[in-house]
Amino acid sequence: MVSNGNIFETSWYMRGFEQMLMDVMCDEDLVHALMGRVTDFYTAFFSRILEAVPGEIDLVFTADDIGDQRGLLMPYERWERMLKPYHRRMNDAIHQRGARVIYHTDGSIMDAVGGLVEMGIDVLQALQFSAGNMDPVRLKDGFGDRLCFEGGVSVQTTLPFGTPEDVRREVQERISVLGRGGGYVLGPSHWIQAGTPPENIAAMFDTALSFYPY
Repeated sequence: MVSNGNIFETSWYMRGFEQMLMDVMCDEDLVHALMGRVTDFYTAFFSRILEAVPGEIDLVFTADDIGDQRGLLMPYERWERMLKPYHRRMNDAIHQRGARVIYHTDGSIMDAVGGLVEMGIDVLQALQFSAGNMDPVRLKDGFGDRLCFEGGVSVQTTLPFGTPEDVRREVQERISVLGRGGGYVLGPSHWIQAGTPPENIAAMFDTALSFYPY
């Protein structure tokens, strides 16, 4: 796996987050010029790697956080017009060279999942179900025939603050829903945070190894 084609984030690293959000709303020409250049870089970067070792890399990690705890960072139509085409171009180049695309985003992004499918991703990660409007049943029922899912065990609530039994219960729920018919890689919803009880981490992996509902 190679990484980390985060086109929007790389762009706002240069502009600053607040300024970039203002640009998205007020200066579309600048946003397109900047993200076009960033996309050129990542497309060439991934293309050269994949061409150097044909058939040896299965999965390319890409990312752009497009949601916060409550919803999308910008109106959906802005995202669709100003971010989606650049990931589509990069994803097309990755697919043309025989690899699949995993895409990471935090937050409440249910309203954009259909667009992410159209954008050409194969795996959606990290599944922050503690964010608003994030429903694993709705996600699986609506998109499980087109997406693989990875993540979903909460690093905001269950892993750091729950009991081992809470963790086991959540792992079983995630596998039962998202693993139905295949297409799920269990894992935490982001990095496991400092201070997380080791027994909760062990409970997550032990339950994943022993729980086979299908």
